[in-house]
Amino acid sequence: MSTPGHTPGNVTANITSFVEEKFMIRRSMLFAVLVSTCGFASQVATAATIQYSGNVFSESGTPVSGGYVIAGTFAPTFDDYIGTYGDDSRNLNSGAYNLAVADGNFFPIGPGTITSPNGTFSASGITDAPVGTPLWLFAFEDISRDSFTQILASSSNPAWQVPAQPNGSTTLTANDANVFILGASHPQGVALRVIPFPEPSSFALSVLGCFAALGFRNRRNRLSRF
Repeated sequence: MSTPGHTPGNVTANITSFVEEKFMIRRSMLFAVLVSTCGFASQVATAATIQYSGNVFSESGTPVSGGYVIAGTFAPTFDDYIGTYGDDSRNLNSGAYNLAVADGNFFPIGPGTITSPNGTFSASGITDAPVGTPLWLFAFEDISRDSFTQILASSSNPAWQVPAQPNGSTTLTANDANVFILGASHPQGVALRVIPFPEPSSFALSVLGCFAALGFRNRRNRLSRF
């Protein structure tokens, strides 16, 4: 016996249509997952592993504890960090590193690392930058990435270039750094240096001089009363 308006043939057709529809949805979802997975696997397979390690020292030569170090690459057409993130006098603006990352001009490799109490660091990450792209090392006094002393260094050593892919790898050693935009070399690693910053104008210096002279004069007047 069949329900009015629903013949056995209609019921069978509806069931078949329902099954086919569910099968198509599941097949589409599976295809999307496979494409996403294959894309990620392809990216990892063509990426190179970059390891970086060494020691960071302060201007006075003492090890930097709690400093932040990160390696990475600049965009292919980007070639002037201070000129882009500094003023007309090439004084580095506050937040330059974070802006460079946000603008897509600097690509960090891995999450970076914190220096130990004796100033050592060791970290790694992957990059899919073109083979031969120069590798750079940033270092800061702390995790803020905006400290008063910084390091931005690379090296003429071929190890400081993105290696052949897939599955290439290289190791950056701080002692090999010999190209410095910020910071300086150290016998046992790299050393932080004060970033370029605006010097007080001549007017500001003259005002400070007047206040200093006035304070000295008032002090002499007070002493002369005794």
